[in-house]
Amino acid sequence: MDRVCYDFDMRPISVSNPESNRALLQQEINRHQDARYDHRLHCVSLVASGIPCEQVAVYFGDSPRSVVNWVRRFDHRGMAGLAEGNHSGRPGRLSAEQMETVRAMIRKSPTEAGLKTNL
Repeated sequence: MDRVCYDFDMRPISVSNPESNRALLQQEINRHQDARYDHRLHCVSLVASGIPCEQVAVYFGDSPRSVVNWVRRFDHRGMAGLAEGNHSGRPGRLSAEQMETVRAMIRKSPTEAGLKTNL
């Protein structure tokens, strides 16, 4: 498949620093629940268009197993199957008040948080 993208004047265009920018884009997707939902939606949409799960996984940097799971969940539960599910794991040790204190602190610069370094 041709991997060249063209603008409206049929000039080839590309993303500069594709590897680092792809990682940056993936980080942004992973940061937001809505973005993760949209990501799964796009992947399933491509599979519905006839693109194999394995190829969709390559396009988006996901494991083929994840794409297969999203397609199956969509088939069984519709759009709700693409929503963020509950994740099991060990319960947190901090109280809600402690977590809010931590959230407020990490929004500050290190010096504002009382640290003697700027990193």
